[in-house]
Amino acid sequence: MKDSAYKKVFYLDENGNEIEGIGGKYYLKLRSENRSRLLGELVFHNGIPRLSCKRDRDKHLFRANESWGFCYCLLINLMEQYPNLRIGVITSDAIYSISGKEIMDNGHFLQFSEAGFEKQIFYPLEKFNILTEKLNNKRSENEIGR
Repeated sequence: MKDSAYKKVFYLDENGNEIEGIGGKYYLKLRSENRSRLLGELVFHNGIPRLSCKRDRDKHLFRANESWGFCYCLLINLMEQYPNLRIGVITSDAIYSISGKEIMDNGHFLQFSEAGFEKQIFYPLEKFNILTEKLNNKRSENEIGR
């Protein structure tokens, strides 16, 4: 029997954007676009659920306040199922980690609805735990569970 993280799930946010989970990977299809974007992958490390998100710092970091944004609809649904959810952000130069609860309790909301984007919750980069400074040494992405 497959783990519940690997079943197909579907969420629709208040703007009609679709969030779909297939095989543990979650995708966003904006109502205004014909393609899907990978939001992250739900994995388990030592029994701890972790949403692992690969990001390009130059493209995905919100410069106005140096924060990472996360799909609120996805996080709220995952937090209901997994209250101890960890969030991992993997970039070319570091692996960052924080609890989902910390983001939900202390993040701030932005929604670029004019551009058709989903509601996002942002959390400052400086408050994430840095697990490794460089990935050149091929340290395991499993460290995100910390």
